[in-house]
Amino acid sequence: MNFEEEVAKLAELKTHITDLNILLKEKKELLEKQEYALIKAMDESGLKNLRTEHGGVSRGTKVVYNVTDWDSYIAFMFENGDNSLVQRRPGQKALDDYVKAGIHVPGVEPFEMDKLNFRTN
Repeated sequence: MNFEEEVAKLAELKTHITDLNILLKEKKELLEKQEYALIKAMDESGLKNLRTEHGGVSRGTKVVYNVTDWDSYIAFMFENGDNSLVQRRPGQKALDDYVKAGIHVPGVEPFEMDKLNFRTN
């Protein structure tokens, strides 16, 4: 195996992914602005939906929730025994802190995952 070539491929791929992520972020911002402009124009025209040669657009609303008091929220979750109120993935950093402090966290099993660290010159 030619390590110089393999690391060069890795560097090229990482750079390409970084460039794509930058482009993706820019496009998402443009999409958000376009959606906002279209929603505003539809509101001003009293339209809930419309069709063009490029596609159909319908206006709707969606309720989303933001936690403003985590202590109350978590207390409610425990009182009701409803763990579905949170996403089920562990906080890696917090778990690592407990383990490093010698504290056993029940229901958690560590495993080692191979990881390649790479820095460009």
